[in-house]
Amino acid sequence: MEPTEGDIPAASPANPTPVPTPPANAIVAPTDTTVAPVPDADPQNTSEVIAPTPSFTWEASEYVFHQKPATWYLALWVATALLSGGLGLMHQWLSIIVVVVMALAVMVYSRKEPRTLTYALDGQGISIDGKLSSYHLFKSYSAHEEVSWREIDLEPARRFAPRLTVLCEVENFDTIEEILTQHLPRVDRDPDWIEKLTRYIKF
Repeated sequence: MEPTEGDIPAASPANPTPVPTPPANAIVAPTDTTVAPVPDADPQNTSEVIAPTPSFTWEASEYVFHQKPATWYLALWVATALLSGGLGLMHQWLSIIVVVVMALAVMVYSRKEPRTLTYALDGQGISIDGKLSSYHLFKSYSAHEEVSWREIDLEPARRFAPRLTVLCEVENFDTIEEILTQHLPRVDRDPDWIEKLTRYIKF
């Protein structure tokens, strides 16, 4: 059977299949043979290394203790008698009992000598005899210079929470402050009237 017009002849060694050629005005995209560079499997670490917070341990008194003379206790009971007499004129009998009980508590507490505690500062917080208080419990600290020691007050972050007071020797203050400033800002404050009164009467 003879091939008719429009038939495509089969490919053979003697008659290869013609390769189509693009038109003259066609744009042929070049073949990209560039090999992308492979990044190093273990690049050099150039991030900044943050040094860990150092730790420091010291021993100090629980609070400042003043040895009180007999005249101090005499003045305490004279003030208690005068206050009780004024309350008696107003028939405030319950208030008189409260004043007398408070005077007894002050006398007992004023004779109690403080303990020597072990303090420690590190990256987590401040420890007092092994009990840790984290830095997030405080918002700032202040320092007061005394004669032979430094008094550091840690201001609580929660409202109505008690302020934490820490004592240290003068030669240890710079090391302690260096650690504290990494976690809390220093905000010095003036003593309130209660602190001024207790310092004045050496309580």
